[in-house]
Amino acid sequence: MKKIDYTPPEISKKAQEFITRDKKIMFGAHTRTRSIPLVVDYAKGARVIDVNGKTFLDFGAGFAVVGTGHCHPDVIKAVTDQVKKLIHISGSDFYYEPQIELAEKLIEITPGKFDKRVYFGSSGAEAVETTLKVSRYFTRRPRMISFIGAFHGRTFSGMTMSGSKKIQRAHFSSLLPEVYHIPFPYCYNCIFNETYPHCLRKEFDGIPLPYCLSYLTHVIFERLIDPEDVSLILVEPIQGEGGYIIPPKEFLPALRKIADKYGIILAFDEIQCGMGRTGKWFACDHVNIAPDIMLIAKAIASGFPM
Repeated sequence: MKKIDYTPPEISKKAQEFITRDKKIMFGAHTRTRSIPLVVDYAKGARVIDVNGKTFLDFGAGFAVVGTGHCHPDVIKAVTDQVKKLIHISGSDFYYEPQIELAEKLIEITPGKFDKRVYFGSSGAEAVETTLKVSRYFTRRPRMISFIGAFHGRTFSGMTMSGSKKIQRAHFSSLLPEVYHIPFPYCYNCIFNETYPHCLRKEFDGIPLPYCLSYLTHVIFERLIDPEDVSLILVEPIQGEGGYIIPPKEFLPALRKIADKYGIILAFDEIQCGMGRTGKWFACDHVNIAPDIMLIAKAIASGFPM
């Protein structure tokens, strides 16, 4: 077998000039692509071209935001038409037809045949913050459930609900209280050493219960907290930063059943996996389960602030 050469390509003088300038002034928290530094000149569709004219395929859709590809002509036209008419809006003070039209479209494409309301914020992290506030305010309950491996942002609320990497939470205590993390169903490497579908041997109110969720129903809810004190279950239908983990089809229906039984708000963080990235509008559409709150960001505006 031919040995693969993992030696990074030589950095050109032109690229190194940009990297040197960047290091002098940019905040050190940025990780960059240090092994193979990419200094971008422009992009088109799924291709990114660096300052030396070399083309790269973008398998990440930018930062998981350019769902239509880089510089899609329809997006360029829409932006050009809009900036000629109006750049800034104050949607919390005044009325704007485009804002109303977008809200109507979101209500149309999101799952669930019930009355809905749309809240526009500035980012995915703000969507998480708002979800926590709404859940606690509406239920008057203090406790919340999230998942190991989850990523919900880098604000204090986002860090608290996340469980992806310890470096994201290091030296930031105290985080929000009353948040409990439970295992996400990672069937390829189950922490309970279970195998799917054998792990479905338990039921909850008549539907199959993945073994990992029995940790919530039989440990958390029986030994640690009263489910009547829980305001929110926040979950990514497909975990992103946690490893692009797709749960078994029984997972979201079981969560829906648990939330309904105890009057808990069920929120789906579709910030990374939503807006068509799985072949349907939203990842939860694959199992026909609707949340009480859906968080959307990233690809909704194809790279632009909305």
